[in-house]
Amino acid sequence: DGHGHHQFAGYLTPLAVSAAADSSRFTDQIDAGLQPWQVQKLYVSLRSDPADPNAQTLEINTGEYDPVTGRSFFQIGMQGRSQQKTQQMGSLELQGAQLSVLQLTESNIAINSDERSVFDGIDTSISGLIRFERQPVSAFIELSVELQAMIAGILNNFNPLEPAASVAELAEAHELANLAKDAAHDSETIRLLEEKILG
Repeated sequence: DGHGHHQFAGYLTPLAVSAAADSSRFTDQIDAGLQPWQVQKLYVSLRSDPADPNAQTLEINTGEYDPVTGRSFFQIGMQGRSQQKTQQMGSLELQGAQLSVLQLTESNIAINSDERSVFDGIDTSISGLIRFERQPVSAFIELSVELQAMIAGILNNFNPLEPAASVAELAEAHELANLAKDAAHDSETIRLLEEKILG
């Protein structure tokens, strides 16, 4: 879009992705118990056709209606954009399909040609945290699998019109997550459990 700070962010991003996965770059953090962080996939936003006609792209319909908020994510985004009043960026909150197109530029996992989500091929499950443990003990594995099954059940039965109905199950899941954290050894696993689940 011609804005220098946006362009430089685009320049720095792949450098940061590479550095985060390099165990020789930040040895003080490795010594403190942190592990290198390897980004599984990197996308860039497209405003026009990609320069490479064979590039893999992903279309996301941000105009899809969300019954919980009563709006689409595109409309919510445009409402936020309109708050940049000193930049005269007022935008119409249009209804209907609105496509955002992303181009895959880097990947460390096998990719299907018909991706439907940026998370395709990435294990985002609770039990997926097992891979962060260098030597996972059986208790942590069992608790993670049990917690994953419990969360899946809560999500399956969740009614956004009656969120209080899930409180008891969520409290039980919170206790189970604490047990899983106590059974974990690696700092990255513990951090993810604390930040993403225990909050």
